[in-house]
Amino acid sequence: MKKKNMTGKPALRRIIIAAIALPSLWIAAPAQTTPTIKVESRIVLLDIAVTDKQGNPVTDLKPEEFKIYEKKTEQKMLSFEPPSLHTMPPDTAGKFAVNSTADLARIGDSPIAILVLDELNMNFQDEVFAREKLIQWLTRQPPVLPQPTALSAVTYTNFDLLHDFTQDRDVLLAILKKHAGGVLWRADSKGKVGDQASENMAVTLGALERISQAMRGVPGRKNLIWVGDGFPSVNVGDTGRTAADEISTQVHRLSNIMLHARVTLSVVGPALKGYQPVTIASQADDDMSSNSTDTSMLATSGEMTFGGLAPPTGGHSYSGRNDLDAEIGRCVAEGQSYYTISYRPSEPNDDPKEYRGIHVEVTRPGLVVHTRDGYFGEPTEPEPPGKVSTQQLAFDLNGAATSNFQYTDLHMKAERVDQVNFVVRAAAKDMTWRDLPDGRRHADVIVMAACLSRSGRMLSRSYTPLGSTTEASLAAISLVDATLHVHVTQPPGTVRIRFVVRDMGNGRVGTADLTP
Repeated sequence: MKKKNMTGKPALRRIIIAAIALPSLWIAAPAQTTPTIKVESRIVLLDIAVTDKQGNPVTDLKPEEFKIYEKKTEQKMLSFEPPSLHTMPPDTAGKFAVNSTADLARIGDSPIAILVLDELNMNFQDEVFAREKLIQWLTRQPPVLPQPTALSAVTYTNFDLLHDFTQDRDVLLAILKKHAGGVLWRADSKGKVGDQASENMAVTLGALERISQAMRGVPGRKNLIWVGDGFPSVNVGDTGRTAADEISTQVHRLSNIMLHARVTLSVVGPALKGYQPVTIASQADDDMSSNSTDTSMLATSGEMTFGGLAPPTGGHSYSGRNDLDAEIGRCVAEGQSYYTISYRPSEPNDDPKEYRGIHVEVTRPGLVVHTRDGYFGEPTEPEPPGKVSTQQLAFDLNGAATSNFQYTDLHMKAERVDQVNFVVRAAAKDMTWRDLPDGRRHADVIVMAACLSRSGRMLSRSYTPLGSTTEASLAAISLVDATLHVHVTQPPGTVRIRFVVRDMGNGRVGTADLTP
């Protein structure tokens, strides 16, 4: 009998519902209003690395040496930032300027690195090998890392932040050397077929989405280096129409979240089935260098591989046991120097099924351009609060509550009033404000309060749909906080309360922690 890859409908639905093993979520929809929404046309922001053919960064290009195309139509550049604007502040040289996510505010648009150990999709031998190669690369780095770096791991049961952002090489080395890695009894059963493969795919895609959600509020480029093989390749055409649509929707959403978060994904694995980035000459000028063709590797109608997710973001995909440590270093180093260019699409389209190919060229000969190759269309107006699915809310809220990442997309802080009453202050500029018929403005959010034990287990949780209405102008709103009042009863054993706020219009998520 012929085996079908990932055909189980219940398993596939886990990809869309949530890539974390948590109970279901029910939330009453916020009260409906009849607002109008003023939305500016989309601006696309691209982080672009340019190297010579030996891989050395090229940092002296001028704006007029770049050409940008979307759907084969040349676009007008709105802004240009050279690599010199993305360096660490001079007064931080040789110092540990960053020791946590909160410290990232000190370094502006300087690039940061996120190292992810994939202990879900590799066998035990490859897992140990990849970890040793990562240790070898770190050992060769200076004691003060040039890029603030976070270390995390993906396992069958958890997605853990092993250490927050730091520039202390020795701290990360000590953690890696003590880290036990994946569960041994799963060493010979890393998911390859059936329900287990779909679960691995769900957890893997979910981890990427959660990292991007958490880091979206941090300015600058994020170099995400995935050390491992990712989920097994999937022939989407064999999964059935409904399942294929679900996979397509999830991948499209993930792609755009990574674009907004300015995440560049590179995948380095011992047994990865990957793609190498493509560099072609422009048809208009053989001396020009380009980042891509018009066809993205984010295809969701044929074979889909984890390695294929990297090149569309401007990253690399590398497979092999030789020089794995050197490849990790190349991916990190390439993200150290980058240009940032923005443009407003000349022919905007909000069709979510259309991939709008991006093509960037430089006129100076002999150079290689690394950047995103496109994005999927998005609605020009935020989804009404009542239209957001409870499945997506479950993923966003529960994922942020159980993560030890700080979510930065909606800036917020929490304060205690008394033993059971708290005030959460959310930055109004990060929220979606709708114009009401009477001239006032209204925003809808959901606040989740999760009480956590010392081990991180969720002891209780509560959800509160809240609305905020103001007569202030949009200019005034950008300078103030929205004040939200929350009641929390703490069960015995609570050592930390995590507050999660999700804007119902734009989907932004923020977190703040308090200890009892």
